[in-house]
Amino acid sequence: MGLGYSDIAFIFSAASIPGVFSFLLGFVASKVSFHILAGVVLCVFGMGLIVLGLGFGNANYSLMIGVVLISLGFTWYLPIANYVYIGESRSNRVGMVLGRLKSLGPLAGALVTLIYYQNNHGLEIAEFFLIAGFALIATGVVTSLTLYGSSYNVQHQSLHFDRRLWPYYALNFISGSRSALFKTFILSQFVFVSSLDVAEMSLLIFIGSIMVFFSYRMLGYLSDRFGSEKVLRGIYLCVTVIFTSYALLNLESDLEFYMAVALFMLDSILFGTSVITDSYLKNEENEKYLVCDLATGSAIFHAANVIMPLLGGLILAGSGNIQTVLILGIGIALAGVFISFFMTKQVKVHAISTPAA
Repeated sequence: MGLGYSDIAFIFSAASIPGVFSFLLGFVASKVSFHILAGVVLCVFGMGLIVLGLGFGNANYSLMIGVVLISLGFTWYLPIANYVYIGESRSNRVGMVLGRLKSLGPLAGALVTLIYYQNNHGLEIAEFFLIAGFALIATGVVTSLTLYGSSYNVQHQSLHFDRRLWPYYALNFISGSRSALFKTFILSQFVFVSSLDVAEMSLLIFIGSIMVFFSYRMLGYLSDRFGSEKVLRGIYLCVTVIFTSYALLNLESDLEFYMAVALFMLDSILFGTSVITDSYLKNEENEKYLVCDLATGSAIFHAANVIMPLLGGLILAGSGNIQTVLILGIGIALAGVFISFFMTKQVKVHAISTPAA
């Protein structure tokens, strides 16, 4: 297709733009019944898959509309699901509970990939999108009926920001930056340098998804057992080593290729930092702001997803060397190590809130 790093960076950035607006979720949740909001968000997700399936293979705007709807549905659904699970969890088990919830995402992705390739192409990709879309809409209807009459309605009608949660906000930006740089520039190296085809990349991502499945559960347990700050510190020290190692590899020999694959697997094991940062918000005094805080964290994460690929693309265009972008990744990982020292077990909140219009 003739795509380069700059093209991939632009695509990743554009796909993340709808997620930036997830900070509005807290305001919307205060105006709409929770069971309706949860159902509608899943239906929007499903509609995006259907539009994508109908427009797959055609050069028209339906593909972009489908991607936008999927992004909106997905980025608004996650804070809603996290809100329910955090609210129902005990403080000493919230990491484990969130880990189980978040692990379903990569498991679903791995299962879809496996089903498609075991299907011997009896179904086209577009048909998979259509089936998944209708299934999600049905799930949205069932979810709305299940939550009807629940006590999850959000009463606080404001956009919320808290000074004392700055480590949470900063770590969401760092997590989004790390994810964006890794997907845009490191995974792309497997295509541009190692010349992996679609099937080989799918296998690599499939194995990575299985690792992420276990990662969420493992990191949730470790967070509950040893504390958020210690686990995050260890993760970002390892991520620093991963980015440094990639900066030293050129993937041109078989040995370096296999080393790069091993580093990819290690990064997948350490991927689920959102389990730790979201469980950090478990505090009875602050639960009325929980949806707003989760939505703000999601918006910051996606803002980093928009900014970092473009910034990395500019750095690469100026230097002509992928290593300079990976040095940026090293700096981001070290910033994560530094900010983890400011994580505390409990947060006593004195909020700055902006009244809703």
